[in-house]
Amino acid sequence: MAISESTKLGIKAKLRLGTPPKEVAELFDVKEPTVYAIHQKLKKEQANETVNELRDIPIEIVSHVVEAAKKYPQSSFVIVDTELSEVQENALSILFDVDEASFPLGYLSAWWADTHDTDPKLGYVGAMYIPQIRQFIEPFNSGANRYNIQYGKNVDTIGAYANDFFNEDLGKHMSDSLIGLGADVIFGVGSETGNGSLLKAYELGKVGIGTDVDQYYSFPEVSDILLSSAMKGLDNAIYEVIKSFINGAFIGGSIYNGKLVNFGVGTAPYHNYESHIPDSINIEIDKIKAGIIDGSISTTW
Repeated sequence: MAISESTKLGIKAKLRLGTPPKEVAELFDVKEPTVYAIHQKLKKEQANETVNELRDIPIEIVSHVVEAAKKYPQSSFVIVDTELSEVQENALSILFDVDEASFPLGYLSAWWADTHDTDPKLGYVGAMYIPQIRQFIEPFNSGANRYNIQYGKNVDTIGAYANDFFNEDLGKHMSDSLIGLGADVIFGVGSETGNGSLLKAYELGKVGIGTDVDQYYSFPEVSDILLSSAMKGLDNAIYEVIKSFINGAFIGGSIYNGKLVNFGVGTAPYHNYESHIPDSINIEIDKIKAGIIDGSISTTW
């Protein structure tokens, strides 16, 4: 998965601390375990062993991480992109304030639609109606509204939730419907369903906004139509957590929030569209990011 690959970049960044490559490989391992794998590990390991692992863990097995953290108090656990159901002093959650990345991209997308259509609209496809997905979409729509207020425009936002993370065909179908209703930009949020919506945007010659990582690289099938992506800075966040562990400052029982200010979230480069974005819009995007950081601009999330 692209998220895990980006997480591993954070592990490699540990080299900047002067740690030999061999130690990097031995000290930490990034995994996407299944419930079975965690159970097997719990059965095989001795309770007094210390296992330093950074685990990128699906939401549905959070309870098993809590169980493991209780069983192995000398081990340090990091759960990425979700919060533990029960605080553990040897476990830390990494969460991402993705609203800070999607809000300026809503503004950018509204500008794009407004300058390319007499009846401009933005379309979104969300995999599930859950906070992790809504935190991308609702601030994206609010960013578009900021553009409307600033310029006296009426860029509309339309979209729906699929109730399915892993249905590329459904994502395509929903995107096709939105484009049929006039959507000029498609914001695809949520695994294979979101990717399907971007594929349909590519097929129909519309631009798209990616999520989680810079999908220009992770999803090259649609790179030609990607205006940008709302990114989680997994590499930066993991790097900071590893550094704290190495320095004896690992703060278990807490949450590390990835934000614009600590490069824990961000907007991807415009790549093929770089030359199409005027300086005036780039300046406004920078102002919006600065306002989010200093608190003068709310993402509405």
